[in-house]
Amino acid sequence: MTDSKKKMIEAEPMWNFMFLTCNKKKAQTDSGIIVSFGNDVYDIRQDVIKVGDSVRGLKPGYTVEIDPRPYFVKDWKDQNNPTLVEEMERKQTIRIAWPVENIDGVDVMIVPDSHVRLRWRNGLE
Repeated sequence: MTDSKKKMIEAEPMWNFMFLTCNKKKAQTDSGIIVSFGNDVYDIRQDVIKVGDSVRGLKPGYTVEIDPRPYFVKDWKDQNNPTLVEEMERKQTIRIAWPVENIDGVDVMIVPDSHVRLRWRNGLE
């Protein structure tokens, strides 16, 4: 995380929410599952830019792994009698609607601390 990105964002997250970076990643995981939503493919590991007042255990500069399950998108139009090929394709693709917003000209993910699975302190303590 660059300090310039943190300084560019004057807004502060509320309560238990955090601002995270929006680092993009390759489109395919090690297990071969494609994780995407539209053209944007984000890594589940992001850096913390700012934290709300109620966030405990996380500080700006930490790296966190986001649990993607709360952001899965279910495509309801494919639910009606899928063919075998469509069923196999659906098992290979997971669509995720990441909570990305533009704040003060910077794209950030706004995530509650309850959606974090792991953290790395990156030598900050």
